[in-house]
Amino acid sequence: MNNLQLIANAALEHGVFSELEIAEFIDQGYIPLHCKSEWDKIGAEKGVIYKIKDGEKGITCSIWKAKNTQNGKPSFYKAKCCFYKEEQLIKEKATLDM
Repeated sequence: MNNLQLIANAALEHGVFSELEIAEFIDQGYIPLHCKSEWDKIGAEKGVIYKIKDGEKGITCSIWKAKNTQNGKPSFYKAKCCFYKEEQLIKEKATLDM
């Protein structure tokens, strides 16, 4: 099972999206749920900062992560991550530190 399927199953299990929505996301190869570090990357590209709203709880699931080995081939392991929808975040304009 790949990460898209793992996240889709967790979202369905927690009632975040309907079966129809999940099927559409799978067809598109994209689910609008991201961990905080991914929201940080998306925010940096858009010039905004995403913060989790007070009281919001993300969904937790284990996904595949890669780590490099000495021979350069990745080794995979499962890591728990917490995923959030954009509606669970506050979007603030990024400021430049001087």
